[in-house]
Amino acid sequence: MIEKQNTWLKIYPKIKHKDIAKIINTQHIGLLPMPDSKVWSLASPLKRSEYLSSGLLVYGLKHDGHTLPNSDNSWLRLVEQFDFHDLGVEWIKSLNDEKFLEASKASRKYAVDNCSWQKAIDELNYAVQINKKEY
Repeated sequence: MIEKQNTWLKIYPKIKHKDIAKIINTQHIGLLPMPDSKVWSLASPLKRSEYLSSGLLVYGLKHDGHTLPNSDNSWLRLVEQFDFHDLGVEWIKSLNDEKFLEASKASRKYAVDNCSWQKAIDELNYAVQINKKEY
């Protein structure tokens, strides 16, 4: 129903993995509507990083699985579950082409600087080295 009321919104059914990159590259905003639960605290950061590396703005529910350290609010908007629809529409309407382009570049830069596998490996290696010294 929300898709029929808002021509700018496209909701996709289940997508084959091989088609995801092609579709993401045509979008502007990635949604993270997943609730605060153990499974989503692990899976959501991967989806969020996928969105950011594609230069998408990200809109989702506020919880630890979606939160980012040192993030710029121009491309990441997290809200409480009861505000998800209303604040989402309000945020999207506030974006013009210039704001979107600026925020898209910032999201991509954040992903390059903070969400690479090398960054994750470096952080894991650091944690292992610290713990190794303690034993």
